Amino acid sequence: MLRLIEAQKKGFNQSAEVGEVIEVDKEKYVVIEIGNLNLNRFGDPIIYCDMVVQKIGSDVNFIYGYKKQIVFEYRHKVTEMNKRVTWKIGRLFEQTTEDDEILVYRVTGIESFRYDFVDLLVTYRIELILPWNRYEMDKAVKTNRLSQFKVLSRN
Repeated sequence: MLRLIEAQKKGFNQSAEVGEVIEVDKEKYVVIEIGNLNLNRFGDPIIYCDMVVQKIGSDVNFIYGYKKQIVFEYRHKVTEMNKRVTWKIGRLFEQTTEDDEILVYRVTGIESFRYDFVDLLVTYRIELILPWNRYEMDKAVKTNRLSQFKVLSRN
């Protein structure tokens, strides 16, 4: 199972990396992608980012039945939006399937845009974020476990 989460890292000693094992809602996940990084520099620095995470041990074979790249038109209701009307390239977002599975996509391009009265119609190109295979997941879990061991000297 994939999920898209918003992470918040506060302070100068914080970090995040792809392959890191994290806990979300008392379940273990591996970070498979990081995007939309924003820094708040006032006071202690806070970094906000989106993370695509994959649940350890989950079956993700369902995803291979879906298109990897899609072009679609989206209607932005300009009168109901704030100043950020369109999606930036690189934006990550979730889509829930009819079977309640979560797909995560990344905006890779904008094909066109036009107005329909006061609504902005944008044709986006998006790609499906593919889950890691079992080997990649096992490698990340093993690396995480090894990083938690401490070497004790015999002195």
